[in-house]
Amino acid sequence: MSLPIYPHGDRALPEPSIGTIKKHKLAHLGEIQVGKSMLEARMASACDSNKCTSTCCGTGVLADRAEKERILAHAAEVIATMDPDQPKDPAAWFDAEEVQDNDFPSKIAIGTQTMVPRGCIFLNMQGRCVLQKANMEGRVPVLKPFYCTAFPVTVDHGMLMLDIDNVEGTKLCCVPTEGGTRTALDVFAYEIEHTIGPEGVAELRAILESAKAV
Repeated sequence: MSLPIYPHGDRALPEPSIGTIKKHKLAHLGEIQVGKSMLEARMASACDSNKCTSTCCGTGVLADRAEKERILAHAAEVIATMDPDQPKDPAAWFDAEEVQDNDFPSKIAIGTQTMVPRGCIFLNMQGRCVLQKANMEGRVPVLKPFYCTAFPVTVDHGMLMLDIDNVEGTKLCCVPTEGGTRTALDVFAYEIEHTIGPEGVAELRAILESAKAV
């Protein structure tokens, strides 16, 4: 996640804040700041997150420690959905080192390993996540990490924002575009509600309306 550079009280934030969300679904966090990217980013009219090209998964992804343990508990079902060339040894699926990250419920995150040139170890040859595939086939409960589903929406150092730094090459689904006409709420309504819940979305709408009026 990006380094915080904007002072905010006794801490720093990745980008300037335009408001605070108090009612949201992320119980491990207190108040969530809203980054200016949620207000200012504009996407092209054809932008559609359902056209995901999985480019964002090129360097692997971060999962909560509990998410890693849940995936490993269903290793057999995940393996059953993998392509022949994907590693079948669960010991090869995650980085050796964990990192402290307060944006995750356990405060501990761990990265997935990658396959060159494909990206995340869980991407098949079609660029689709086998964790999601296993869930859709009814083999397992939801295994796809929270922030994978949220992308390009993220929470970074307690701030709701767009993960603009990691959208290179995903022009059909995620990347802000000069002259774009659609807002983050227009394009990423599902991802935003997944991240902060319906009450959080209601607060976010009010914050964005207030910021536009300034």
